[in-house]
Amino acid sequence: MPNRIFHFAARRDLAEVIQVVESNHSLKYVVYGMSDHPEYDVYNSLLDYPMLGTAEGDQYVACTIMNIFPREAEIKLRTVPQRRGGVKYLIDPMENPCSMIIRLGGVYEEGVLIHGETATTYSTDDLGTKLFHAFARQIRKRFRKVHEFWVGKEAEELYRKGWRLTQSKHRSTDYDLKFPE
Repeated sequence: MPNRIFHFAARRDLAEVIQVVESNHSLKYVVYGMSDHPEYDVYNSLLDYPMLGTAEGDQYVACTIMNIFPREAEIKLRTVPQRRGGVKYLIDPMENPCSMIIRLGGVYEEGVLIHGETATTYSTDDLGTKLFHAFARQIRKRFRKVHEFWVGKEAEELYRKGWRLTQSKHRSTDYDLKFPE
């Protein structure tokens, strides 16, 4: 069973968590996803990712996922045969149990903040679990718990200005996160 927490976070919220975790852990980051080529970009700090704090999709499931590894870890690619022939390459937690993931979420457009997630997924390795706990500890320390979500200070400011904190831009506002009064 994966460890996971769901959060609403704007760039400043994520940056605070990342700075503390990176000051205590030497990490590297790779975007999760399929590729036609076995090459991939490695970020030595998540703060270097240009879209940090921006939801690249209009719903939670379409947002960027970053694989997070200890800096010294060897990254293993999984080849995925394609029905029409050939293969795609995937860097995922299944082949890299020392890793964890963060689905970034963030600002999709003016007035809409999509939630993210921090999780271990397939991690059976102590390193992946330790990394998750390092991120989760900082999120819990800096964010406010509202129902099943952790909400960063900047995200809460946006909510107070009337922004939607939601899973999907297209979902009814009835499903948006509402703060208790």
